[in-house]
Amino acid sequence: MIASHLTPKKAAIANSKVVPLRSATAGIQVWSRNTSLPIQSTWCIQTGFVRSLTWDEAGELITLGIWGPGDWIGGSLSRLQPYELQCLTPVTATAIADPLDNLDSTLVLQLQQVEELLSIIRLRRVPSRLLRLLHWLTLRFGLQAEHGWMLDLHLTHQVLADIIGSTRVTITKLINQFEAEGRLIRLSGQRLLVPDLTQLLPIDPVEI
Repeated sequence: MIASHLTPKKAAIANSKVVPLRSATAGIQVWSRNTSLPIQSTWCIQTGFVRSLTWDEAGELITLGIWGPGDWIGGSLSRLQPYELQCLTPVTATAIADPLDNLDSTLVLQLQQVEELLSIIRLRRVPSRLLRLLHWLTLRFGLQAEHGWMLDLHLTHQVLADIIGSTRVTITKLINQFEAEGRLIRLSGQRLLVPDLTQLLPIDPVEI
């Protein structure tokens, strides 16, 4: 049960279902979008994307990382309370019987991602934060396409706003601006096409 002071949106996330949608092959579990993986286990993501997060006393979400195929995630890898593993897309994952086997490399990756996200959210200007975040996500999860790089994480404007400490309205305005400038192309299903990665870097370093 979550604390009563959480806003309805945060409460909904905190109370999201942790029961897998169905079992796939032996050892593989499947979750639908916007559900949560049980943090009592350590999971290896097979397909899909997961956001690890916590929230402060005011109920504001704090994104700790974005994880994809091959990444290990679980409550045993964090000392934060509360702690949530939210599926950004449909996810398949396998439970790791002995997570200590690859603990060193897993923790290194966790620390690196926290550092990278921290460097992004510490940028002074919101447009610079969003550009850097999209650049980082494309480098990490982008799929090479005929006309650039496809980002298919189903990230809503609200999720992007939560990650960089902004508002959904501001993110929508910036996405429209970036599209008009030719930095990205919006596709169906909340997908983004990035024609040129260098166009996701801030326009003027002085303005960062």
